[in-house]
Amino acid sequence: MNIVVTVKVVPEEIKIDQLSGKIMREGKKSMFNQLDMVALEEALKLKKSLKASLTVFSMAPLSEERLLNSLFGYGVDRVVLISDPLFSGSDALATAIILREAIVKIDGNYDLIIQGDYSADGSTGILGGELAALLGVTYLSHAMSLEYLAGTLAVKRYTSSIETFSVKLPALISMRSGANSGAILNLFALSRTKDKKVEIYSNGELCVDPMSVGSLGSKTESSLIKKRSETLNRELIKNGGYRKIVEYLKNTR
Repeated sequence: MNIVVTVKVVPEEIKIDQLSGKIMREGKKSMFNQLDMVALEEALKLKKSLKASLTVFSMAPLSEERLLNSLFGYGVDRVVLISDPLFSGSDALATAIILREAIVKIDGNYDLIIQGDYSADGSTGILGGELAALLGVTYLSHAMSLEYLAGTLAVKRYTSSIETFSVKLPALISMRSGANSGAILNLFALSRTKDKKVEIYSNGELCVDPMSVGSLGSKTESSLIKKRSETLNRELIKNGGYRKIVEYLKNTR
């Protein structure tokens, strides 16, 4: 089996420019999107049980190469960095277009693509569905666990209830928060990372239409951004908590 995981690099601290509506990334420390590391952990479980190959794709600035190189220490076989100034400002759809071209051209024999339900910076939650539609594969979100059984993928999913699906491959699955604790560094894998390098691809290799990506190709606009101010009435209850709760519930009917 050939597994692909898409991992997004996000700022450790999320701040938004009030004028442009864009996330401020300059000078900010970066980290891997937490839910994508949940997806990576699920992929690593399948890799171990099925002896599968595992490739990570990430669209990020060239300056993130060192961070992405650390993924080899988790047990990843290949890391692909997609980077081009043309891609700057891409929204979810434009990003899906770029990822689709990269995955098909660089690792076209994939069986399964796994990612997090959403990213910590954009939080749109729509990238997975858009990418799956462009690839023409089955898509399921909010997955809690994955298991490969008798040629199909058993996906346990939680929304308002727990559901189990039998999915034929190829497919794209996005993992929900709490599915696992996220991937951790593997000491054995770390000892074998010396000769591994991040593969870097630009639009020179991908040949994506410039009008469909970046700021020009993005259809999403931030019209108004406000910092929410919320005043909360708090009360510390030290004794008689049960009576307080009963009284509160009576008054809120």
